[in-house]
Amino acid sequence: MQKILLDLRATGTGVDDPVERFWAVTERYLLALGEQPERTMLWFDYSIAVVRAGRPEPAIAIEVALRALLAELLRDCGVADWRVRSEAVLAFMIGTTLRRVLHPRTAMRDVREQLTGISGLPG
Repeated sequence: MQKILLDLRATGTGVDDPVERFWAVTERYLLALGEQPERTMLWFDYSIAVVRAGRPEPAIAIEVALRALLAELLRDCGVADWRVRSEAVLAFMIGTTLRRVLHPRTAMRDVREQLTGISGLPG
């Protein structure tokens, strides 16, 4: 998952427009996990295992890093309530990764439409 975080940051680096940067990063996240459903399942399995073992810190650290990245992206876009929306976007992204394993033919345009409503940004 650390590699994905680095990839997401790299994806946003070359995009000057903050709104386009948000879309580039969120689409990359969804595609990176959607292209490899086994990676998604491995991440969920790992998260559950470390929580059950009483050592949730590694999973929490990644979740915190994702939350910080999304908050930064929304703040840079000028979203007034970026803190609250970043929490909602994170929950949506985590849930959507699992939903895309269950429904692999889910169109990115449908996901983007839903994310538009949650993020407060134009599609």
